[in-house]
Amino acid sequence: MKKTQEEQDSINFVSNFNDESEDKAVADNDQESDTSEMYVINELAKKLREEYLILENACFNFDIDANNWMDLAEKIHKDLDETNDFQQNDSQSQLRSNHNISDRYTVNDLKSRFSSFQEAKEFYGISAKGWQALVYRLNNQ
Repeated sequence: MKKTQEEQDSINFVSNFNDESEDKAVADNDQESDTSEMYVINELAKKLREEYLILENACFNFDIDANNWMDLAEKIHKDLDETNDFQQNDSQSQLRSNHNISDRYTVNDLKSRFSSFQEAKEFYGISAKGWQALVYRLNNQ
């Protein structure tokens, strides 16, 4: 009877020890997962801070007030479109005004500029029978 009592006590001790070990292992595992979750959260927070600083610097450099990257991209795209439209309109008006300035063409100027009479006619889109006629039509448009 004594032997069986000792055996039962050892079985109970081992059983209790295993239960405590399992509880400790579960608690350690929970603590490790909490620690790894905290690490991930901290890393995400660092990344967000970095992204925010980059966005803030980009907004400052472009002198644009934007709430996020998409907002910044849309505003930059809009500004570029407006700038391109302005530049196109400005260059077209300059071409028109330059064309209206009465440039006096000479035969020698046209001959030095174009390799052939046909090339000069095609460039200006004017039909003429010779260099003199072409110069006359260009100067009297």
